Amino acid sequence: MRSIFCYPGFNGCLNLFNYYYRTEFSYISLLQTSLVHADQQYIEALRQHNSQQIEEIYRLFAPGIKKFLLSKGADAEEAGDIFQEAIIDVYKLAQNKSFALTCPLEAFLLLICKRKWINQVEKIKERG
Repeated sequence: MRSIFCYPGFNGCLNLFNYYYRTEFSYISLLQTSLVHADQQYIEALRQHNSQQIEEIYRLFAPGIKKFLLSKGADAEEAGDIFQEAIIDVYKLAQNKSFALTCPLEAFLLLICKRKWINQVEKIKERG
């Protein structure tokens, strides 16, 4: 099992995000559990299929992330689809018991959504 060390705050989130994309859902373990962010509650909610807290994730984070994607040129449907895909990715990560969030969930979701949007734009450019 590979271990990584993520600092709290944005850099920790960026390190976790980069690790997420490099390993494609490989096992993640943190060296210090004291670095787990308070938003870990949402990861637990995804693990346990807690519908109330999952609805809270959508209520709290979807509007801001969708607004960001709209400002980058996505339409409303694309923004919703990208957010949904990001939630699915985080859900898959949450199934790994050793996955621990070391940054705010909103920042992590924003990084995933931003990367998904960039990839989608690049694919469109390649096609046409």
